Order: sequence, then structure tokens, then C-alpha cells
Amino acid sequence: MAKELADNNSCFFVCCGRSGLQENCGILFVYRLRKPIVKEATLQTLITARALLEQAERQCGFHDRYLATAGLIVLQDAVELVFLAVLIEKQLDEERAIEKLTFDEMISALVQ
Repeated sequence: MAKELADNNSCFFVCCGRSGLQENCGILFVYRLRKPIVKEATLQTLITARALLEQAERQCGFHDRYLATAGLIVLQDAVELVFLAVLIEKQLDEERAIEKLTFDEMISALVQ
């Protein structure tokens, strides 16, 4: 569920999701300025990661070990996309080809 609360200069999105017994709520602030807060590539990557996370949650919820294994693989892909989004925001994509980094290389690039 997403709810928009707007004033003259900014737009607030309150996003809530349920994961098991926990509720995850966050607020995304997107200011209407000339320069966007996040890059378009970052936003698209995070949207894709969210879709993969929802798919992984559904697959891991079944009592089938094969579906749960597939869900864990999809979950790792979602985590990699979040890491990729952070690297894009850190502008490391302009220095080197971050799409070809392995999972371990992404983690070490995030720490630097």
C-alpha cells in the first residue's frame, strides 16, 4: 500500500509491507527539485528488487523445499540488485563495469 502526502515542494510516499509477523514501514521522500534525489537507474533497480523480494517471500512461504530453494536464489538476486543500486548511487558505475562484479566484489566495493 502506498499513500501520497504532498505539499508545495515535496512529495512523501509512505510504503508499508507485511513480512510474517513483522510489519515494515518506511517513508520515501522525493523532493520536486530540478535535480532528482536518486538516479533513474537506481529507482528502477530498487523497484525490480522489491518485485523479486515479493516473489521470494511467496516461494519461501510454501512447504515445498524446491520452491523454498528457488525462493532463496531469487532472494539473493534481490539483494544483489540492492547492492547494485547503492553502487550506482555512489557513482561507481561511471568508474568501472559494476554489472560484471561478483557478489563478494560488490560487498567489498560497498565497504570502500
